[in-house]
Amino acid sequence: MRKSAGIIKSKIEKKFVLHKALIASNREKQQELIEEVRIQLADLGMEDDFISRCLFCLVETMTNAIDHGCRGRPDGEILIEGVFRRGSCLIKITDPGVGFPVEEVMARVRKKLPDPVAADSDGGPLDVSSVLAELKSDGGRGRGLAMMGALGADISFAAGGRETTICLQNKVPDGVVNAIPVSVSSSNGKTCEPFFRNHTCKGRSIPELVLKGEITYTNVQNFHEAVASLQQKGILECVLNLEQVSFFDSVGISELFLLVIYINEAGGQLVIASSGSIVYETLKMAGVFKVAKLVDSLQEGLALFPDCI
Repeated sequence: MRKSAGIIKSKIEKKFVLHKALIASNREKQQELIEEVRIQLADLGMEDDFISRCLFCLVETMTNAIDHGCRGRPDGEILIEGVFRRGSCLIKITDPGVGFPVEEVMARVRKKLPDPVAADSDGGPLDVSSVLAELKSDGGRGRGLAMMGALGADISFAAGGRETTICLQNKVPDGVVNAIPVSVSSSNGKTCEPFFRNHTCKGRSIPELVLKGEITYTNVQNFHEAVASLQQKGILECVLNLEQVSFFDSVGISELFLLVIYINEAGGQLVIASSGSIVYETLKMAGVFKVAKLVDSLQEGLALFPDCI
């Protein structure tokens, strides 16, 4: 009897290696890099949820390097290095700044995330005034590092804070957020394009501010202008529709907090509609539940306004 020859196959794990220098003021190139990484990670076969976590960490670390390491230096250059595999990612970003007191800063940012129980929309009463006071004091900023930690990232610093290294595994440790997978690999939603729609409810007009795509530091100006338009028109009741938003970074969240502050201080009502689990979990981590109502759809949001169905 003839025996078949044995075949031994050696499968080499795919990986994506990143090595790129970027100028702090060149937002277009930065957005191109984010999109390139998104495509490469999808090509590795990464789960959509893990792609979102990797991108969040990449964008946050880039933002910190540009905002702080290149402050006052628009021509400053940051170096981005990374090794991405289907189940893990390693990101290192180096900036030309003077560094920072790592332990002191990390002690501050750990306080930025809300108590998971208190942040739950079904929890007990919250002191909204104290939350708003905190948001006004820091402009809603300073949550990026804490949110990366909540996503399971191991964060370390070297060279006095000029080098930041992020390690992330596909399996999220117990006790931190694990978002439900949602498709984020499409390149169609990379721009923020706000627009308004009006809904008439028994003689009342309820404006809806619709955002699409990604809300990041590279395009947040569009969101900022939409918020300024609401303020100029004196609008105090609004549904913010994020159903078509695929990604929020901490800069986008800061702009959202400015809208929350404006509406709350003016005695109005803001309802946020978000059906995407990645965005939902990001807003929950940031503490948006404390100061705004979050619902699953536009119709649910409109139903919260008196006499409006």
